[in-house]
Amino acid sequence: SLRDEAIAKMPKGRDFTSLVTQAPGVNAENAKLGGISIDGASAGENRYIIDGAETTNLQSGLSGKTLITDFVDEVQVKSSGYTAEFGGATGGVISAVTRSGTNAFRGDLFTYYSGSSLNSDPRPSLRLVPSNSNAMEYVTYAKDEEHTLEPGLTLGGPIKKDKAWFFIGYNPSFRPLDRTVTSRADGIARTKTQKFTRQNLTANITSQLSDKTRARLAFTSSGSK
Repeated sequence: SLRDEAIAKMPKGRDFTSLVTQAPGVNAENAKLGGISIDGASAGENRYIIDGAETTNLQSGLSGKTLITDFVDEVQVKSSGYTAEFGGATGGVISAVTRSGTNAFRGDLFTYYSGSSLNSDPRPSLRLVPSNSNAMEYVTYAKDEEHTLEPGLTLGGPIKKDKAWFFIGYNPSFRPLDRTVTSRADGIARTKTQKFTRQNLTANITSQLSDKTRARLAFTSSGSK
């Protein structure tokens, strides 16, 4: 079980699944097993749960929902001995809980940036000569001009002190990419642009109904275009 105090200090990616490899027996085996492997099982044998709701992709068996690590309160990795409610997993169960508000108003403003300006120059690639399949040549492809900008904010606090709290987190991702290719037919260089946008939103309301009962209404969205 990884809590928010540890999550804030460890190296990680932008999605909650990047935290899972900190658990014993868990490895990122993208090339061999298609993703996260728990105790040697393939990636499609796991189950993914966010705030108690099943989010496993029905086609691939992989995680079907993006959840930004800045919105995560806890991630649990169950590799064996889990109860019948998690039936259907022959690998492991990965369960995430989003952050909730407290009796004090707290929030964060943050941004992440990455791009081609921070990358080294491309390395030469070895390929077959297009006009002679019996010969090889080294060619250096032009660097794509791209950058990713991810501004975000979180805010949590009380609706009624000691009784109900709210939390909201918003973190859009903008990634334009420009690629320039020179045509062999006419020698003209043409630039095409690809634009990728994802809207990451998490919100929840938590209520302490009694000394032994707590209820939560949670919403997570990660639509992309």
